[in-house]
Amino acid sequence: WFDAPIGYISSTIEWCREHGGDWRRFWIRKQGEEGSRLIHFIGKDNISFHCIVFPAMLAWQTLDAPPAGLTGPGAGEEYVLPENVPANEFFNYEGRKFNKSEGWTIDVHEFLQKYGPDRTRFYLLSAMPETADSDFLWREFKARTDYLANAFGNFAVRLLKFIDKHVLGQVPPRVGYDDELRRVAETVVEQTNLFIENIEAFKFRRALEALMGLAEAGNLYLDDTAPWKLRKTDLEACGSALHVALQFLPPLSVMAAPFIPGVAARLREMLNLPEREPGPLLPAETLRAGHKLGTPEVLCEKIEDEVIEAELSALKG
Repeated sequence: WFDAPIGYISSTIEWCREHGGDWRRFWIRKQGEEGSRLIHFIGKDNISFHCIVFPAMLAWQTLDAPPAGLTGPGAGEEYVLPENVPANEFFNYEGRKFNKSEGWTIDVHEFLQKYGPDRTRFYLLSAMPETADSDFLWREFKARTDYLANAFGNFAVRLLKFIDKHVLGQVPPRVGYDDELRRVAETVVEQTNLFIENIEAFKFRRALEALMGLAEAGNLYLDDTAPWKLRKTDLEACGSALHVALQFLPPLSVMAAPFIPGVAARLREMLNLPEREPGPLLPAETLRAGHKLGTPEVLCEKIEDEVIEAELSALKG
């Protein structure tokens, strides 16, 4: 293990040889300057190598001239050192360590074919062992992905289907509802900042909670304003409530992209929004009155109980 981390540098050199890049811009900086950022995402059993051994090797190369034939840091230069080492705990399987030889395992390709990458990513992020060992649990997999379908998928689809059916598939105008719009905008800013803060701290599970917190706020707003009731008594208020509710969806589509990219892309198609360019998340995108929306469709499907029980039976068998 002492020499294994050298592979990080040699693999970068190999990649740059194949693609015509300069490996030094990734690994070497001028002393006193920031250079690139080096982050190690690892398991807890490798902490000593990534926090002590490898940084010590890099620091030694900075203090002494590199051996003949190696192109390391020159005068006034140094290796980039790890800035942060987010280390996860162990991820087990139904209370036991994964063990392929005993069949106590999951075939990744088969799993992805059955359940899709977005469900997989959402569950792994929500259950990841950031601070303690955790388990892949089949019933929990269903419960958490059902939560995604209910809180995120159902909110977006029921809102867009209602508009498609009753408002000709476009953003209705807003008359009044200034306080409601302000409160929604404040919620979007609050949850987005929480999302950014946790992403930058490599706390992805908490960032996912910020995303779902915004979806839950949208559900609560929709239930409180009940535009399906307003449609029977006040069409202007109904349209205004829908206009405000729609403002939850563009920021949701952006925040969802790193975690559930397929769902995020389909939501942006349903909102008739172009692919999001990289850049600051705030100020959030908004939907203006008259904007034509796309065709609403199911974003996240639930898993049947029978499917999960069959997986458990096969595992125990």
